[in-house]
Amino acid sequence: VRLLENSCSDKNRILDLAADIAIKAKRENVASSAINNVIEVFNSIESEIAIKLTIAFISRKSGQGPLRRETSRALISALNEIYECDELSTIQEKNYYAKLLLGSVKWMFEALKDKRIPPVRDAFANFKKFVEIIVGDGRRR
Repeated sequence: VRLLENSCSDKNRILDLAADIAIKAKRENVASSAINNVIEVFNSIESEIAIKLTIAFISRKSGQGPLRRETSRALISALNEIYECDELSTIQEKNYYAKLLLGSVKWMFEALKDKRIPPVRDAFANFKKFVEIIVGDGRRR
């Protein structure tokens, strides 16, 4: 299920997905170590099933300890969308997009560290919303 109309191989779509995940993670007070663990698992698997095994890892950790439910769901959905994307014809392309997604999530999540996140208005936050939070510091005026 796509949350936006953009193509799954559109890099702007990846940034929108990453922003949504980072904002959810910030709202749920996810520990940065949880994001780093997901990246470490993905990077440690040199295989055509790296994305699937990363999804399995996230599923196992969902709701436990530092990795929260909505963040886990968003990560799983985004990684699965990349894996299932017919426009990405090789596993190398899919892994590249997964790495782009996970790295972007990490950077955006770190950028949100000291920011206030406004109450949930939309089910899906995008890169534009991320920039609004960074520039506006997420505070209501």
